[in-house]
Amino acid sequence: MINGIFLTIFSFGSSFSRKLCYFCPPSALRKRESGDKRMSEKVKGIELAKACAKAAEEMQAEDIQVWDVSGLSTITDFVVLCSGSSMPHLRAIMRDVAGHVIEWHDVRPILSEGNADSRWVVLDYIDVMVHVLHSEMREFYDLESLWAKAKPVEWR
Repeated sequence: MINGIFLTIFSFGSSFSRKLCYFCPPSALRKRESGDKRMSEKVKGIELAKACAKAAEEMQAEDIQVWDVSGLSTITDFVVLCSGSSMPHLRAIMRDVAGHVIEWHDVRPILSEGNADSRWVVLDYIDVMVHVLHSEMREFYDLESLWAKAKPVEWR
């Protein structure tokens, strides 16, 4: 008898969506429902999204936007979208968003998908998904149109 369920996480790659499936034991589900340590009681949701945006701003990320997608998405409540102009810039934004949020609020992403070479990186904090894209990729995929019905969040 197998004790557990399969969870599916969708992430975006450079040219197509990839699906990652993994086995999750019941104890891990209870832990997430009761409050995973990586999702500190100190900061969640909108405050975490604002912290991610501020950390991206410190690395001179371009065109930072925060959206409330809670009524539109079943996988997250907030999306932070920002751009970088080069591969080293994307690496720095990704590194410093994760690093600053850990330093400021002791919250770690549960998943980091992609790398600077793919020109699209996603940091998944459950409540918040941070998308760091090369400016050319951002223009090509036009996520602003995808989330046109999302409510913009003032983060400054």
